Amino acid sequence: MTTRRWTVGRAGAAAAALVLSALAAGGCGPKHGGTTGKGKGGGSDWDTGTGAAAPLPVDRPGPGIGGGATTAPRFAPGETADIGFAASREAFLACDYATAAAGMRGVVEGKGPAAGGDAKRAALYLAAADLRVDPPRAVDEAEKAADAGADAELAAAYRALAKATVNGDKLSASDGGAAIAGRVLAELGDRGAAVILGSTDASAGGAALEAAADELCWADAEPAARLGGEAPLGGWIVVRWGRLLAHTRSFDAARKAYGEFLSRFPGHPAAARVKDALAALDARERFTPGKIGVLLPLTGKFEKFGVAARAGIEIALDGAGVTLVVRDTAGDETKARAAAEELIVKEGVVAILGPVGTREASAAAAKAEEYGVPLLALDKSEDVTALGSWIFRMRSSNEEQARAVARAAITKSGMTKFAILYPIDDYGVGMMRAFWDEVVKNGGEITGAEGYVPESRDFTTEVNKLVGTYYHEPRAGDLARIKKDLRDKMATGGTYAKMKIDEAAVKELDPIVDFEGLFIPEFAEDLKFILPYLKSAAIEFLNRPDRDAASLKKAHHDKVPVLVTLLGAGGWTSSPKMFSDKSGEYLREIISNARFVDTYYEGAGGEASAFASAYAGRTDKKPDTLAAQAHDAGLALRAALEKAGAKADRTALRTALAGLRDVPGACGKMTMLPNRTVSRDFVSLTFDEGGKMMTRDAYDAAHGVAKTTDE
Repeated sequence: MTTRRWTVGRAGAAAAALVLSALAAGGCGPKHGGTTGKGKGGGSDWDTGTGAAAPLPVDRPGPGIGGGATTAPRFAPGETADIGFAASREAFLACDYATAAAGMRGVVEGKGPAAGGDAKRAALYLAAADLRVDPPRAVDEAEKAADAGADAELAAAYRALAKATVNGDKLSASDGGAAIAGRVLAELGDRGAAVILGSTDASAGGAALEAAADELCWADAEPAARLGGEAPLGGWIVVRWGRLLAHTRSFDAARKAYGEFLSRFPGHPAAARVKDALAALDARERFTPGKIGVLLPLTGKFEKFGVAARAGIEIALDGAGVTLVVRDTAGDETKARAAAEELIVKEGVVAILGPVGTREASAAAAKAEEYGVPLLALDKSEDVTALGSWIFRMRSSNEEQARAVARAAITKSGMTKFAILYPIDDYGVGMMRAFWDEVVKNGGEITGAEGYVPESRDFTTEVNKLVGTYYHEPRAGDLARIKKDLRDKMATGGTYAKMKIDEAAVKELDPIVDFEGLFIPEFAEDLKFILPYLKSAAIEFLNRPDRDAASLKKAHHDKVPVLVTLLGAGGWTSSPKMFSDKSGEYLREIISNARFVDTYYEGAGGEASAFASAYAGRTDKKPDTLAAQAHDAGLALRAALEKAGAKADRTALRTALAGLRDVPGACGKMTMLPNRTVSRDFVSLTFDEGGKMMTRDAYDAAHGVAKTTDE
């Protein structure tokens, strides 16, 4: 087989296009997957649900105080291990207190590797670890630590804390107050809190104290919250505990913790925010049946999208007996977040439709998840539902379109080999990856992929790479054969006699087209600049179903060429008359019989045409895809309200939304998937010989092509 190019895999193609970064976390505390600590230094956005914070460990307290590791402990209480100080400390930081206790006990008894001063520190760690797994033993361990010369104040604090745990009591100011709280916090958390505090002085700055308290994970926060006193630090610890409870959706326990805070620390700097957090928790229970919030960009540079979406929603909910409360996000995530909270807390909406943009939707979704309100996002991002169980995605993603056209090409057209020509931006790379993965998943093969700079106008290099005429080294054999033929012609005085042989040989290279489908995720306005380069590369296209490849042998050195079908997605519909106008006439022989998909096409008939008529009657305009999907989101909510009942609360409505099946809409029937993403069949489209856009079914019927089953 002739090698025509150096190729890289899907990941390599993507890496060459974009540098993507990702963050990963695990364990407990902010540095190990805990909350983001957004309240540090007097910030806002406190958790009253899950909020926008990173996931927290939700292991509930086991024996004594604290839950410890989420996996089964390796050691029983009182056991000894010789894993050494460092490994034991790592276990402690990972909240694996059983392992930490066993390892520190080994260090104290001289059975594990440790540096000279580590034995005394190990005694304190042993008391702290046993505080979680064996509180009665922790009382003795703390006394032994003091006798061994460990920090007397910390040892006394652990002993008092262990006694309080065993007896079910709370510590008072007489048990150490702020100084002990600071030292215990520093040792319990041991994630930089001691450095942040700088000392045990209760006069440390409020931001530093709050930051230190935010270092506590679940298993640390509960015992630390027992510490009393009127010092700021003790209050911040209780606040942290309340936030963790709310974050893990233990709302009643969070209310109790916040209430105790206000009782014990009425003059604390966080008092106002705690009151707000309590009000937010209460707002979870207040709603008005049938009152629907709508978040859309009704001013600013995205105004036209918001206005279109609003019209679609209003058409869907006309006569549904609901009240719409509309708020303008202006395309701004901060405004979207504030508007979402206003709709929930002040207006008491039972659900929210919108917003549109990814940042807006993420900001509003965080608030909806925090308060437990169903939000039907009009965002294409496939990640939005990961923000929580109250979030539903009602718009089809770009990646879903790419997957759909890949499946159709394989299952309906019988293609097996594909190439991709894509813009190097988020849209193009995302589509390339999704198409590539779906092809492989369905047993197909990607033979080449080339990216180009967005808005380019010269595609010579990319197209030549795609068809193997750019790199000459892999084509050395073909070039040698062509040069020999040229020399023979020169010897007989042929037309090549005056040309440079090397240049002529390159021009004579045949393209290597080893793909049946060429996927171009682009918009029509830019697609028109790409097509001429494909034509000049001598690619032959399956521009009508009955085109005979064998009849083209003569033009391809007596070889039967592969007939290529162009493949695309919704971007191709951005200028519907692009190829039917006179200016696009010369491109029709390339684009006709192409296969592409979109979410909505008014010419599809049925619900699609009915919506187009209703939309035109209301706005005197034709609907775009966003308006249609916003309309269908309204229909989905309407169906859920009818299913759950007029007086349904937010939980019942969420359940009804999750159970939606085959709900008719302008974009086809909707079914909610387990990941709370709406599923629908895409409209398969093409262009006829005159460049007119039409459904694939209509085109096939006109050309006598038998209808295939749906993919």
